[in-house]
Amino acid sequence: MIIKAIEVIQLCGFVVVVVASDNNQINAKAFEELCGGEGNMLGGIPNPNFPQYRIFFIFDTVHILKCIRNNWLNQKDSAQTFVFPRPVPTYSGKSSSVANSSYLMPPNSVHFSCLSTDNYPNFDSRASTVSELSGIVFVSSTNLQPGRASVGRLKVQYNSERQALLKEAPGLKHKVLNPSSLERQNVSLVLGIFNDKTVEALLSTSDHGAKDTAEFIRVIISWWKIMNIKSSNKGVRLRDDLSLPFCDVDDDRLRFLQEFVHWLEIWNRDKVGCLTKPTFRALLHSTKTMHNLIIYAKNSLHLDYFLPGKVQTDNLERRFGLYRQLCGANYHVSVAQVLEAEKKLRVSSLFSIRSAKHGIINIRQVFDGYPDQTHDIGSSLSLQVNHLVRDFEAVASESIDIAFSCDERCLVYIAGYVAFKCAHKLSCVECKSVLLSDRDLTIESCDIEVDVSYIDELSRGGLKYPSYLLVMCGYRVYCVVQVLLSKKYEELFLKHSNQRMLVCALSKESFESVELTTDETCSCSLNRTTVFSPCIRVFANVLLNNYSKVTQVAGPSRKRKLKAISDAT
Repeated sequence: MIIKAIEVIQLCGFVVVVVASDNNQINAKAFEELCGGEGNMLGGIPNPNFPQYRIFFIFDTVHILKCIRNNWLNQKDSAQTFVFPRPVPTYSGKSSSVANSSYLMPPNSVHFSCLSTDNYPNFDSRASTVSELSGIVFVSSTNLQPGRASVGRLKVQYNSERQALLKEAPGLKHKVLNPSSLERQNVSLVLGIFNDKTVEALLSTSDHGAKDTAEFIRVIISWWKIMNIKSSNKGVRLRDDLSLPFCDVDDDRLRFLQEFVHWLEIWNRDKVGCLTKPTFRALLHSTKTMHNLIIYAKNSLHLDYFLPGKVQTDNLERRFGLYRQLCGANYHVSVAQVLEAEKKLRVSSLFSIRSAKHGIINIRQVFDGYPDQTHDIGSSLSLQVNHLVRDFEAVASESIDIAFSCDERCLVYIAGYVAFKCAHKLSCVECKSVLLSDRDLTIESCDIEVDVSYIDELSRGGLKYPSYLLVMCGYRVYCVVQVLLSKKYEELFLKHSNQRMLVCALSKESFESVELTTDETCSCSLNRTTVFSPCIRVFANVLLNNYSKVTQVAGPSRKRKLKAISDAT
């Protein structure tokens, strides 16, 4: 059936290079039959219509990432622990000489001889050795103890800052660590675990188990970044070498994929704390195939660059999702329903607008989705405290009198984000300098002791250090929110019609009375209050968003179901 579908597509004028599928048992069995059988799966087969080309078969990397997370959560021990071998594969970010005769794949052969364990040093040797093979240096030693990555340690990190408004690991949530069967299909929840901020939060502790967990997560993040490159400018935009497109076969990331394959083969020897057989097979095969596909695309197809993230089933699943929605949200749709839905989608695509920057934009919604905003952010903060509810008049003064403790690293990182978000809207260089600092923060006297180590690890050079005034602006907003969430004010605050406006107005008063002078203006005639008003709004958004997540009850959908069942009976 797969070969027949390929032939029909190629009769329409296309040339099939890659066939992608999820790791479903039926799809995996079909791939095994096409690629040489279980245990000896080749990367691809000759194209039946164009013998000079090859067709590669790969498992969807998004599905594999979810399977890794599911395998981790399904571990039987109480801490849900993966026991992984050391050393782990690392990416140095430097080019290495990996394009040699033993490494490059011949155009008509995609066997994985270059990825066999014979090309790697013996990790079982007694003594520590250094071997250089194919331009790659490996260090091996049996003295290294295996790492233990624990979901339990992630839960400890989550519980330690569950009630905090400023979090080092904002991706860790209850549903991320305890997903339901339906939530396990949501890849955004998986990325809450495999996240750079989660790694840095774990490394900031002195717990050895946390560092092991961070080490494992960092390996999977590196693999995922390589496999999820979908845009040619993603790496430049994120300032991340792992997300740059593959432009030649001398890329050091190919070396990382080689190390990753060997690491997986060693890990698979263990029977406890490892991946399941289907997940291991899909991960190993897809990494090998992607490695060879990149080289094939450069050497045989002569592409200028290659984006591994394009070899995913996201677009196909999105299309089938539209089919199901147009057919009454039925999961199993018939061929007649698919044809009918396709007609509707094609008709809707006829009415569109063309953008010089974004291309064709289909008109799917016939209504004005944008509210009528006749005032800007600066004027929206002109609301004065004397116009607010009388019960909140003392909040600003109380926030100044009370010194609240907070995580300085998170505050500095958020202030850097606020500076990045607000500074580019200012055309005046002098106004920008009020928000940004070109040097490290050296604060001699302030309410908090600023530590910039957290922002150092996550910045990658893209974020500027926030100025002292901006950090203190964030701290004043934080103090106001803490006062509003105290026992005295929280009930009244939740009943207020516009909580964000209230926070912004009170924070503005507190910040002006402590940090700013009333007559301080810039050469462009903007006063400091106008410059910092958008920043106060962004700080308020961040803190209130975290507060809304804290107030969510764990498992509300399950409780609603139980209540509905009890009411029905």
